Amino acid sequence: LKDPILLKIAMPREVAAREVLEKAKKFEQLLYNLLGTDYNHISTDKAPYPDTKSMVGEDGRFYLYRLTESLPFETLKVSVEELVHLCSEIAADTLGEKVFEWIRQCVKWIQSVHDAVGEQAPFGGTARIFLQTKDATDILSNGNQIFLRVSD
Repeated sequence: LKDPILLKIAMPREVAAREVLEKAKKFEQLLYNLLGTDYNHISTDKAPYPDTKSMVGEDGRFYLYRLTESLPFETLKVSVEELVHLCSEIAADTLGEKVFEWIRQCVKWIQSVHDAVGEQAPFGGTARIFLQTKDATDILSNGNQIFLRVSD
């Protein structure tokens, strides 16, 4: 049992620890909500992709745009940015923070692929997509770091 006199004593370390735990719990709940959202069954994952070696469809549409220009991806980007601020307020390393940072890196990587893709129509012909060499190298390197690196 706690002595009533202890309720009148301010212990800064205990207060700070309690605040960290409360923020971490709130962050974990928001992260759970982010990962559990089904976006009203609007899912680009359910759209069939053709069995082809090219990322460009017969109609000339680049398949990456089905993801990066979709409502679920835009919603995900907004949600991730909203959680960044709360995550930065947590003064302790948590598993949720690590998961969130990985998700954030994945979203940034996907957006970097989208931003790096250019289109040009040489000599007035059919538009072709391209990547600059530096962008392709950065995308490959960052992708390896995010998706193939073994975390501590």
